[in-house]
Amino acid sequence: SLIAVAGEALYAHALHLRMLINRNADNDAEVMARVRELLPQAVTLAWHTKYTYDKAMDTILQCNACLGELGALDDAYALARQMLVLCERNLGAVHPVTQDARESVDALREMRRRVR
Repeated sequence: SLIAVAGEALYAHALHLRMLINRNADNDAEVMARVRELLPQAVTLAWHTKYTYDKAMDTILQCNACLGELGALDDAYALARQMLVLCERNLGAVHPVTQDARESVDALREMRRRVR
């Protein structure tokens, strides 16, 4: 289906951006701009599927991880908390993406605590 193709493409793009960050490329501003362009696309896909398409939800989490890794901790933490609620409500508490969302909230909470 078209949704699955779009979901896979968005997810692959998000993973590519995380790889760029993990390689410590000196283009953080460019990667941040690309993340901020990709994020609304993933949110739109998730919205169109009533937040039940796990690949769209996981793409949002991958983009959010990029935000956190690039230093936008407050934005990333706020989005992670919202994603956890949406995942629990629409995917279920034991779904792997929900578990990733929960781990993301915990990790970002700890990162913010260390920075403050």
